[in-house]
Amino acid sequence: MEVDFGYDIFQIEDFKINLTANWSYYRNKVLDLKGVESIRLGGLSAVSGRAVEGYPLGVFWGTKFSRNDDGSIFLNSIGFPTLAPENGVIGDPHPDWQGGLGTTVSWKNLNLYFLF
Repeated sequence: MEVDFGYDIFQIEDFKINLTANWSYYRNKVLDLKGVESIRLGGLSAVSGRAVEGYPLGVFWGTKFSRNDDGSIFLNSIGFPTLAPENGVIGDPHPDWQGGLGTTVSWKNLNLYFLF
């Protein structure tokens, strides 16, 4: 989903100011991998992007930490986290949303565009 907006705020003869804005979000979910646990899409050896059933395409896959029954990270006797014996999904690279705000200031054939 993406929404884009543009409006001329001010215009007198050869001088014009325009405002633009956009907002978007992207949602997806891998529904079926025909029995395969995950498919590597690329990345480093320790962390890679994967297709994993039930998760968005491109989730981060790597070494997980061992967890206590309450979900907190298990710490060993000297206070360091311990690694889980299996790898799995460790993050989602997709932002909740993204957007931008821009303005164009024009005078005759000169255009200056600013993007935030």
